[in-house]
Amino acid sequence: MHEIAPSLVAPKFSEILKLESNIQNNFYEVVLQFTEKETLSPLTAVFDYAMAPEFSMNFNIPDCSVESRVKKLNNILKKTSFHQTDLSTDIRFIAVYFAVSSKKISMTTEIADLFLEYPKLDHLDEKMRIVRPTVRSMEISLINIEGEEAAKLLNTFWKRISKMSDCELMYIDFTDEEPDTKFYMKNVKRILEYYSDTFTAGDNTNAYKCSIYGVLLNEM
Repeated sequence: MHEIAPSLVAPKFSEILKLESNIQNNFYEVVLQFTEKETLSPLTAVFDYAMAPEFSMNFNIPDCSVESRVKKLNNILKKTSFHQTDLSTDIRFIAVYFAVSSKKISMTTEIADLFLEYPKLDHLDEKMRIVRPTVRSMEISLINIEGEEAAKLLNTFWKRISKMSDCELMYIDFTDEEPDTKFYMKNVKRILEYYSDTFTAGDNTNAYKCSIYGVLLNEM
């Protein structure tokens, strides 16, 4: 990557799309040595030829419908929508790793040693209790320094994918169970009587505190 595009410090999509046409094509040739075209093909539904011609030419699969590509994107979005899953944290680690390598983010030696162990650790390892939150917090700070281009690309992605996706209906189940008003009134009456008795006995601060503690204790 560095040989093809020395200006890149990380394989960030927003930066790759800004490269000259021949450099982009060279870069995608290298990418295709490590992964199948099908892996990134779903993204061509969002970043089509009009928006990203080089990317589309290299990864578009004509036989694969837009609907099926959008479906694949939505499936992966569902898997990663909760930010604390193993998969979501793995993705964050990759982003943070490049930022650390390019010295955009610095950390203490102790944290760095633990951070570099991440790829070797099982997610159930005790050390992960420290590493995983570190990765997530660092990725959040990384978003703040990504720049306007990255934010613009993200907004474009969400705008386009939302237009291509069907809304999922959700509902709230209101039960027909009637509230127990007698129970409610009985407790309210008891609490009011307690306050009344307490304040009648004395109007100082201690009496006020005791009335609050008394109600809490009665309700426990």
